[in-house]
Amino acid sequence: MNVLLAGRTWLGREFLTWLLWKSESTEPITLVDGRGVTVVFNGKLTLRAGSNEVVKAQVEGVTSPYSKLVKKALSQHMLVHTAKLQVTHREQIYDFVLDADTFDIKSAKLPALMTEFDDDKLTERLELARRAAELIDALMREFIDERLVTTWTETVDRMREWMVTP
Repeated sequence: MNVLLAGRTWLGREFLTWLLWKSESTEPITLVDGRGVTVVFNGKLTLRAGSNEVVKAQVEGVTSPYSKLVKKALSQHMLVHTAKLQVTHREQIYDFVLDADTFDIKSAKLPALMTEFDDDKLTERLELARRAAELIDALMREFIDERLVTTWTETVDRMREWMVTP
């Protein structure tokens, strides 16, 4: 694996781990078009150890991503690798699995279509898929903005406290 790809892999896993931490409050994580974007981790979650280690852990269940077991694994230097997410914006709910290494959206369930005409359904579906990617991009920008400030070490300290808090 080349260094550039390895760096993106690490960044993606760090992003999903940060997103898990931020999402537990159920508050909007960022704004898109002046409206809040909320995230809930709601199912299967895979954790991996950093530094090319082969260690992997997986949990399943609606509330399992926020469990003591996951927090304990995170406190032992594991990071979120894949996660089932529910992203809500403007009363539209997007469900999908996000892969941290490739930023691929998998197993997507888009909001219900509003149009009744077959010709328009494909266009609307493509627009909803584009919107899902836009929401992930906005969440990533929020993470990058926080990651680049000098107070990032304080954020990491708060995340570590969260990991050991029951």
